[in-house]
Amino acid sequence: MRMGAEVGALRFLDHDFDGGVPAPRLHAYSLEIDNAAGSPYIIMDKVFGISLEQALERGMANERVHRTLEDLARIQKLLLQRPFIEAGSLVPFREGYAVDSLISKYSAYLDLEDYRSNCWEDGFEYYYHQCRLGQVLGEERGGVDTREEWEERCNLTAYLYALLPAYVQPKSNTFYLAHTDLGLDNIIVDPSDGTVTGVIDWEFANTLPLQAREHYPLFLTERRIFKSCVGKDSKNADAQLDEYRAHYAKQFEDDPQMSEYLSRIDAVHYFESILRCEEDLTAETLVKAIDGLEAVNGFHRPLPPFVEQLREKVRQSAKTNQLAENLINEHSRSKDDHTGLPTLHMPYKGNRVPLKGAQHAMDTSSESNLVLEDGDITANGDTNPLSDDVHVNGHSYRRDASVQTDGPISSAVHLTFKSEIPLTFCSMDY
Repeated sequence: MRMGAEVGALRFLDHDFDGGVPAPRLHAYSLEIDNAAGSPYIIMDKVFGISLEQALERGMANERVHRTLEDLARIQKLLLQRPFIEAGSLVPFREGYAVDSLISKYSAYLDLEDYRSNCWEDGFEYYYHQCRLGQVLGEERGGVDTREEWEERCNLTAYLYALLPAYVQPKSNTFYLAHTDLGLDNIIVDPSDGTVTGVIDWEFANTLPLQAREHYPLFLTERRIFKSCVGKDSKNADAQLDEYRAHYAKQFEDDPQMSEYLSRIDAVHYFESILRCEEDLTAETLVKAIDGLEAVNGFHRPLPPFVEQLREKVRQSAKTNQLAENLINEHSRSKDDHTGLPTLHMPYKGNRVPLKGAQHAMDTSSESNLVLEDGDITANGDTNPLSDDVHVNGHSYRRDASVQTDGPISSAVHLTFKSEIPLTFCSMDY
């Protein structure tokens, strides 16, 4: 399937642009094993030059990188001249090509029983199935250990689905070919002047809505990727990337639609990343994505009512987390005070507060005290949310009692709220 998609894309580029888009020229292929080679194959021209990654590592001058960016912009403009009426992958059909089920670098390795792709005539359908793909990939990778975590992930995924009507552009039924993997190693250049001599590896090329992040060169999209590749020897990697991005955007100043797209690319990239990567989906990342899109007018319809509730939840969580960190730091600073056994304040922080590095002041004592005082713990506005029992090392204590232990606390301290919200403190050594 992937090989067929590459053949279809190369046929399209050769037929519709006649060399205008620099790509390997296709000479022959077979997608079956019933041939003289006994294996599927593609015969194409070798592209002259070196990868952009190699050129940058060898210190290609900025003016030559600018030439590369100008060529990439020219290629993008050519691709935008040929619209499609379906989102999908191009495959060979008779002497030409046709749009078929979308094969992406995210879905190519999935079992068809778990996820079956298709081609779509509407942008909303495309994004709906990308959200579904994110669910399937999340299930494949695992990472959910408890029922509470599973319920939280299900809720957040439902929020993602509910955001799609506001995110997808109205009348999104025109699609354009995107390489989707335009990294430094797939761009071949002439290092003497920076000219793009070829773009290779079109196996994951897709026809996509214009708002999709894949229409932007991958190596300009993520700072982390840029720094790890071209910026690893540069002290000014961020400034260098910003300059390259600005030069690329300058090539579209006469195209209002692309200029608008480029002004939103960072917010679009972040949102569509968590759309397909469910393990990165949290209340915090979702709110960050929503806020980013709102800041650049990236929504086209009113947002659902749950957004403000989700924002408030994240704000309260951030306040509680900061309080927890402050109290932990305060306790750590007092650990060398041997005037007496310190009081340990334990605030509510989601489901877990790890107190790493905290030690009891009386290291030489055979006993340790854990003191919980009225008002020390709050949750949901209740200043005394604890029940009477505190469990440590299998023993129960009243919340205002000193907890006597033989040596360090070897197991987690389990607290029960009056509101029946469980709270666990782990990694403690007192």
